[in-house]
Amino acid sequence: MLAVARQLFLERGYDSVGMREIAQNAGISPALIYREGWTKADLLAELVLALNDEQIAGIEAMPLPEDTSPIERVLAVLAQFFAFDIAQLQLRRLGAAYGWLWSADQEARCAKQLKELIEPLRQIVIDAGLDPVEPRVEGLSAIYTAAFRDAVFANADAATCIERIRPTVAILLKP
Repeated sequence: MLAVARQLFLERGYDSVGMREIAQNAGISPALIYREGWTKADLLAELVLALNDEQIAGIEAMPLPEDTSPIERVLAVLAQFFAFDIAQLQLRRLGAAYGWLWSADQEARCAKQLKELIEPLRQIVIDAGLDPVEPRVEGLSAIYTAAFRDAVFANADAATCIERIRPTVAILLKP
C-alpha cells in the first residue's frame, strides 16, 4: 500500500490521488484501509518517516575525516543531507506541504528523527569544544532548511546549497 501511494503521489500529486485508488492499485479493499484507520495523510507521513530512517542510516554510516576543520566536517554532513534530500525532492515537497495534516504521534516521530539526523552536527560542535552547543546546532539546522529552499524553488544542486551556507557555518562555528 505504501509503495502504491508513493508511486501515485509522485506521479500525480497528493491532491489528485484518493484512498480508493490507492486501495484498488494495491489490490486491497478500501474498506480494509478505512477499518484500519488509515488516511492519505497517514500514508504520506509513513513515507516521509521511512525516508528519514533511510537518511539517518546513511548519516550514521558516513565516515567523517578527523583531519579537517569543524567547518569542513559540518559542511560534509550537510552536503550529504542536501544530496539525499535533493534526490528525494518530490517527496520532500509533499511532506513539507502536507505535514500539517499528520497526527501528533507522527509529528513526534518526525521530531525524534530530526534529533537523530542532527546528532553528527552536535557531536562536531562538542568535539570542537564550542559552547553553547544547542544554539549552534539549532542554527546549523535552520540554515540547512533555508538553503534547501534554493533546491526546492531554484533547482539548486548540493554544491550550490553548500556554498550559500559556508559563510554562515563559519560564523556559527567561531570559538
